[in-house]
This record gives sequence, C-alpha cells and structure tokens, in this order.
Amino acid sequence: MTKNNLGVVLTDCSLYLCSASAVYTEELPKGIIVQNKIAKPDAFYRYVAKILKKHKLTDTIMGRNIYILKFPQYFDSDLELITSIFEKLSFNKIKFIEYSTLIDNASSLYMSESSAIFTGQNKSYFLDYNIMDDIPKDLQYFLTSKLSNNDLFIFGEYTGIDALRTELEKKYNIKVFTYHNAKQYIITKLQTEIAK
Repeated sequence: MTKNNLGVVLTDCSLYLCSASAVYTEELPKGIIVQNKIAKPDAFYRYVAKILKKHKLTDTIMGRNIYILKFPQYFDSDLELITSIFEKLSFNKIKFIEYSTLIDNASSLYMSESSAIFTGQNKSYFLDYNIMDDIPKDLQYFLTSKLSNNDLFIFGEYTGIDALRTELEKKYNIKVFTYHNAKQYIITKLQTEIAK
C-alpha cells in the first residue's frame, strides 16, 4: 500500500474516506446519496472535492488510488457513475471492493437509516425500508430460511441497532451480536483491505 491509497464507503448519512491509518467521516447533505447510491452526481462531485481539500487528501505528486466499497445493490450504471466522478477528481486507479468479501461471519445484517443488507448462505440481499412496514417482521424470511446458523451479527449506522438486536433475539430465538464499533465495522474492514 502507498500513502496515496484511499478507501470510500457511501452511505445515506455519511461519506467515509479512509487510509490504512485514518478515517474521515463527513455527514452528507440530504438527498445526495440514496440507498448508498449517488443520487445527485454534480452535488456529490462538489462535496467530495471540498472534503478531499479539507482533509488535505489532494496534496500528492504521485497518482492516487481509490478503493470503493461495492454494495450488492449497485448496477453497472452506478459503477460507471462512481468511476467517472473519481476519474474527474484525478484518481489514477479506481477499484471496487465487493461488500461480501469484507464480511467475516456466515450471517450478518448491515443496517443504515434507510436500507439493510442481509448476508446469509454466501449471498447478500438488499432490503429497502420504504417497502418494509415492520423491520423485525419483514426480516422473518431471511432469519428463518437464510440464516447460516443460529448467530446473526449486526452492524451499521442504524440508530436503533441495540433495540433491534434485543427484539430479534426474543422474536426468533437466535443469538444476535453487535461489533464493538458497529458503526465503523465495514470501514475498518476496508482499511485492512487497502493496506494489503
């Protein structure tokens, strides 16, 4: 790894930029990212350019490389849009890291404020809260048929993560765990990847 490598995670609430040794978290203006995808490309470009400058992440003579977390719901058009924006921001190498390669446990649930990703039996499923009436009830299919064992690991930015963990344990008689730093678990995993 060179010091020019950066990792990026896009969530509805925040933009995470990371190197192997530092994490820069910035709250996103509402509506720029929707379901972890870029919804307003021009506004996103301007925002990221400003954040890179703010944290002095543009000061380099050599080319920079960027590693972007690829969520399972991304289409080819999402990848093309992300690539074009970061090329415009002068990144030399743009690599997408598959979400599933960063997950350690057989069954996990990533929770943001507007969506979730359930991973079980070596497959990830995107869940949109806009079509979910009752999150614990709507997870029933996954927790009864796709859970690899009786353990589920939950992480992400969802503010009700502890209450959800307790509710799922009671409702489905499973063991639900959260990581020590559940909010930044995936970012920490990306840092490890870009350090290789």
